[in-house]
Amino acid sequence: MRLTALFHCPLQVILPKNLSSQCCGMMFNSRGLKDAAAAKGAALEQALLEASENGKLPIVCDTSPCLSQVKAGISEPSLRFALYEPVEFIRHFLVDKLEFNKVG
Repeated sequence: MRLTALFHCPLQVILPKNLSSQCCGMMFNSRGLKDAAAAKGAALEQALLEASENGKLPIVCDTSPCLSQVKAGISEPSLRFALYEPVEFIRHFLVDKLEFNKVG
């Protein structure tokens, strides 16, 4: 999902601190580097907790594989129900706030 779509509706977009250095850890996990994957996942979880006010605000993860990795590794239950992939997020939070036009 392009981030610009979020700016067309009455929502405040909050990005986690140090977003460009955050990672779900999947790349490390797939190479057998379990400790590195866990460390990256824990750092991301902390950043998401802070940005989402401990899971009170919804979190959009732009790729399903990363979302799966995050959900598998999180230790904070409040984040479990705050995580959405783009289509889920649009369906739950944006569909009534955006105008959709048929293309073509």
